[in-house]
Amino acid sequence: MIRDWRLQLALILLSAALLRGLFFVGFGLGDDLGYIAHVDEILAGRYPPLDPLNQYAYRPLLLVLFAGGIALFGYSDFGVVAPVLLSSLLTTALVFGLVRRLIDPGAAWWCSLLYAFEPFNVVNSTTMTNDVVLSCLTFASWGTFLVADHTLAATKSLRLFVAAGALMTAAFLIKVAFLPALCALALYSLASLRSRRAVVVRRHGAFYVTFLLALVGVCSTYYVIKGDFFWQLKSEMLYYQTYKPDWYLAGIVNYWDLMWQYPRSLFGLSGYETFRYFEHGFLFWVFVPAGAFSLMRPRHGVITFLIVSAIVVFAFFELYPQYISPRYLPLVRQERYLEMLLPCAVIVVGTALFRLHRRHHAVAVSILCLLLANFVAEGSHRWTQYDDSQRDVRELARYAKSTIANTNNRLVVDLPAHNALRFYLRDTRVAIEQIGQNQQADLRGCYVAVGGARSFWWSRDMVFDVAPEMLPPHWVLTYEVAGRKLPWRRSNLRVYYVSDRPQPGALQPALWRRGQAWVSNRASS
Repeated sequence: MIRDWRLQLALILLSAALLRGLFFVGFGLGDDLGYIAHVDEILAGRYPPLDPLNQYAYRPLLLVLFAGGIALFGYSDFGVVAPVLLSSLLTTALVFGLVRRLIDPGAAWWCSLLYAFEPFNVVNSTTMTNDVVLSCLTFASWGTFLVADHTLAATKSLRLFVAAGALMTAAFLIKVAFLPALCALALYSLASLRSRRAVVVRRHGAFYVTFLLALVGVCSTYYVIKGDFFWQLKSEMLYYQTYKPDWYLAGIVNYWDLMWQYPRSLFGLSGYETFRYFEHGFLFWVFVPAGAFSLMRPRHGVITFLIVSAIVVFAFFELYPQYISPRYLPLVRQERYLEMLLPCAVIVVGTALFRLHRRHHAVAVSILCLLLANFVAEGSHRWTQYDDSQRDVRELARYAKSTIANTNNRLVVDLPAHNALRFYLRDTRVAIEQIGQNQQADLRGCYVAVGGARSFWWSRDMVFDVAPEMLPPHWVLTYEVAGRKLPWRRSNLRVYYVSDRPQPGALQPALWRRGQAWVSNRASS
């Protein structure tokens, strides 16, 4: 057993980095292009317009972090995700430090090792999932707050509370989804008032005053720029009032499906009917008994706080109303919000295993090994869904750079491929045009991408896919990428050159519809 805590932490961070390198994804989520467009503005010396419906512009720290990653590493898969990856590794170290400082030095490596391998975070940390950054900052604020609360020296304690307030402000500058973390600390302060009112008011007050002053500063900045102290709040509200889902307006709200989405992410199987996996492995199946075990024993204040905080965060995202009138609708479902639960869960589970290890060493080590193996297996499945569903458009980008760019011909693609190629071909002289289901397009002298996979979150109805025998004879196959047939890939990616003939090479909507019927038949069979 390694005794030096520095070596323990170094080995855990090395393991975390290697695992994230193995399961690296890069560019590909739905918001990525929006963030990159705003980064372009910042790197050009301008801040994006503070339009009422532009949510990205009200996340200044997040935009600056993304801009820093691209400035250092360029417009590459690594460059766009570097701040998220760094935040994940930093959270791994923060888990180690908090447990070592406030719970038990011996439990530190158990907890941080679980976080290093947690499959949901491993994959998310290699994408532009901003909730990984948010979770890092909220957990850093929690940890600093708890260390401050356990510090006897008044001056040092006040400084730490101020630092915790600054970190919570930083979380606010990432996105407003920081709110449940602030609520958890507020409940902790209220509970502490019963036993040590004077100390709580004097010391905890430094945290809340710091956060409030920073919030006033942010609002004052909006007042100077836009003339409205509550500009951001009004903009956030206007965004949700403007973009109400059609099914909500029609009165069709499937509450069972909505309320089951987060529990399914934590405890159930995700993915497709033929491609299932546990997003978090068995972490939360172990968290529930570990939390109960921790609460039944002589209670540790920090562990209790983390259990309650996990419940508060989950309840907030599960129940907070996005709309109240004309009918209740819970906050938009985004599984990535659950990143905020992970530091709490791994500390509760890791500490429980460490305590079990003192009496039943073999049992605790066996459970830990099984969890880590399960994490790697489930992480591999989740990574396959993310990475493999984007492989074809990356291959298409390589082909466009190596071949199509030399011909000066256009490349015609569907919307999902068009969005991906806007990133991968941003510095390549290839004219990219988009086709859709109801669009007429003169394709003579063009290369057309047909079939293959697109990022899994796109609807298959958005992908232009037609059986080879359905295509006109003057469509000449020039490139094909063979891929394993999975729910997001019903056929191989093929690139056709539409020869310049007298007869029009227009893509008729009927051809698209025949292609969709062919894809549906393949899926059902």
